Amino acid sequence: MITTETMVTRQAVVDRSRTPENALFAAIGGKRLLASDRSVIYTIRSGSRGIEKVEVVFFLIDCPISGERLVQEYRERRIQPDPYAVLAVNETNPYFADQHHNSVIWQACGGQTPGREEDLDQPMSRDTPEAEGRWCYASFDFESVIVCSAKGDWGPGWWFGGVRIKDAGASP
Repeated sequence: MITTETMVTRQAVVDRSRTPENALFAAIGGKRLLASDRSVIYTIRSGSRGIEKVEVVFFLIDCPISGERLVQEYRERRIQPDPYAVLAVNETNPYFADQHHNSVIWQACGGQTPGREEDLDQPMSRDTPEAEGRWCYASFDFESVIVCSAKGDWGPGWWFGGVRIKDAGASP
């Protein structure tokens, strides 16, 4: 685990009944959408249906990091990437990204179900956007939102978000 860990949490009401496109466009607000492959938007999965209140955890990566290492960072922190939850935070607080340039990753469905801890064991794909199981991301900063397939390493200064992984034996 990277030793200089900084984390912030936000509460969010997540409407998982929205389509991926509606959830994303609600979160964008007045920012510019930069999407190199709009089909990536449709790979976002809600994980369930209905409305729920969740605690969203963001952790700062303060050095360059590969996609494979980023997945490991999520796992070591016991945080599950949750695009709908991160989108809800950015929708509720459009200024959050001004101070916390934030991102969330997810794996496009291709025989796997995003939202399961075991999916984090799969390596980041550097294949074409059409490849099943590819890793994708949404990133928010002060002026724009980028939705794309993950193809390279991340630079320093990004906050990555998700929800805590619940222990299998823990009660709700």
